[in-house]
Amino acid sequence: MVSPRVPDLFRLRPFDLFFAMKRTVPALLLILLAATASVLPAQTYSFSTLAGQPGSAGNLDATGPAARFSGPTAVAVDAAGNVYVADVTTPSVRKVTPTGVVTTLATLPGVADALVVDAAGNVFAVDHLAHVVRRITPAGVVTVVAGQSGVLGIADGTGGAARFNTPRNLAIDPAGTLYVCDTGNHSIRKITTAGVVTTLAGLAGVAGT
Repeated sequence: MVSPRVPDLFRLRPFDLFFAMKRTVPALLLILLAATASVLPAQTYSFSTLAGQPGSAGNLDATGPAARFSGPTAVAVDAAGNVYVADVTTPSVRKVTPTGVVTTLATLPGVADALVVDAAGNVFAVDHLAHVVRRITPAGVVTVVAGQSGVLGIADGTGGAARFNTPRNLAIDPAGTLYVCDTGNHSIRKITTAGVVTTLAGLAGVAGT
C-alpha cells in the first residue's frame, strides 16, 4: 500500500528525495524506478572559480584569480559564507570571503586532512600524521584540542590525555560537539566543547562491518 504522503515527495529536490528514499525503502524505491524524468525537473548548475588560478600553484594572499594555493585538500564554510581552505603544501588554513578575498588565517605545525567551523567561527582540523585535533580561532591562534602531537594510541580522556591513531575526518553538530573518524583505531570518537574525548562507536584495533 502506498503511503498517502508519497506525492508530497515529488515536490522535493533530487537531493532531498534521495534522503527521503533512504528513510522509506522499499516503497519509495519502487516509485522512483517508475517515475519519469518529467516528475523531477532537470537542474541547471553553473560553475565559477572563487579564488586562485587553475593550473597555477603558489602561496599568495590576494583577491580572486590573483590568489594562489598549493595543494588544497579540504574546505569548510561558516554561517557568513566564508570559505576555509586547508592548503597542505604550506601548510596553512586560508580564508576566502564571499567576494574572493584570500588571507592566511594560520600557519599550521602539521597537515589538515579535514576542516569544520563552529558557530563562533573557530576552525577545527584533524592531522593524521600528528594524531591530533587542532583549533584555529578567528584571530589565527592554533591550539591542540585533543591528543598529543606525534603520539598515537587509543585512550579516552580530556585534551592532551586523549589518544588517536591516524584521524582522517571530522564533523561538528549544532552544539559544537566534534565527531572524529579515528581511522587507525577503527572507531568514531566524540569530543565535547570542553575537550572531553570518548569513544562513540567501534572497538580499537578491531576492524569489521
